[in-house]
Amino acid sequence: MLLRISLIVAILAGLAAGGLGYYEVSTQVPALTDQRNKEHDAKVAEISAHNKTKTELKKTQSDLAQTQQDLADTKANLDKATARADAQEKRASDLADKLADMTKQRDGAQEDLAAYKTTGLSAEQVTALNKQLKNANAEIAAINGEKQVLQRQLASITAKYLALTGDDPTIKLRADLKGKIVVVDPKWDFV
Repeated sequence: MLLRISLIVAILAGLAAGGLGYYEVSTQVPALTDQRNKEHDAKVAEISAHNKTKTELKKTQSDLAQTQQDLADTKANLDKATARADAQEKRASDLADKLADMTKQRDGAQEDLAAYKTTGLSAEQVTALNKQLKNANAEIAAINGEKQVLQRQLASITAKYLALTGDDPTIKLRADLKGKIVVVDPKWDFV
């Protein structure tokens, strides 16, 4: 009997141990299953988020590359526009200077034309007068040359006359002489 009792106690102890083990396993299995499912869901969510982040990163990198290209193009266009604006500004300044010069020349030409029109002469008459003036200037120069030759001859003859006669040809007036100049003629040296 003792053997039976021990066997029953052993069976009961085995059943109790099995029940206790089953109870422990049955309470831990759902907890472990829940933990496994949570970790699996977290892993799937992280993989999904990682893939989404990779996609967004690739999109951001392509956007960045496009933005950098657009920035470079914009800078190039800005440089071109600045150079074009500088060239146009320089051109405008040059044209303004030329306009001022041309206006000045035009005003001078208009003054010359107004002076020409006030003479009342035609172009042919002005040309003829210019020719006559040149001829008259040439004659005056020749006459002045002859005058100088004649003055030298007069001085020479006067010196010889004075040497021969000893007379002084200048007229000396008295110091107390008074008079009034009525007429002067420079051509004949007459007062």
